[in-house]
Amino acid sequence: MAPKGSGPYLSVVQLEKLLDVDFNVITYAGSSSAEAEALLSGELDAAISSLGDFSGLLSLGDAKGVVELASVQNATYTDVPTLKSKGHDLQTGSFIVLAPPANTPDDAVETLEATFKAAYDTAEFQDWLAQVGVTADWLGSDEVVTWVDGLQSKTFALMDELGL
Repeated sequence: MAPKGSGPYLSVVQLEKLLDVDFNVITYAGSSSAEAEALLSGELDAAISSLGDFSGLLSLGDAKGVVELASVQNATYTDVPTLKSKGHDLQTGSFIVLAPPANTPDDAVETLEATFKAAYDTAEFQDWLAQVGVTADWLGSDEVVTWVDGLQSKTFALMDELGL
């Protein structure tokens, strides 16, 4: 797993609390490639990483996806259930936010959002997302601020609890 304080590490801490279990957590510096190598060599029994980072291993059958910490089903890995489908609400992962300067006129923001959404909805972009194993979920400008604020509060509270 990635180093203490990283997204995957915080995900495991949250998963332990949610399921009332204790994992023997082993961290690896750097990217998920060290974790993948440890998984393939038998050093690890399981690993938590993004589907995108492990898509090659999953596609080749060298690893099996057990559960995704998401509420939206991945379009490529439909055999990997979401944690939400198992009755638990824990969503983690990375995200991309389009954010113009605060003083951007509302009509320009609306144009940016509409253009970005139109690009997001194209078959070409959706095919690319499927190819790289990303679990996509769209939030518009009305929803994203609330979501980011909640995620930030939850993450900072967890980091404070862990003394990070």
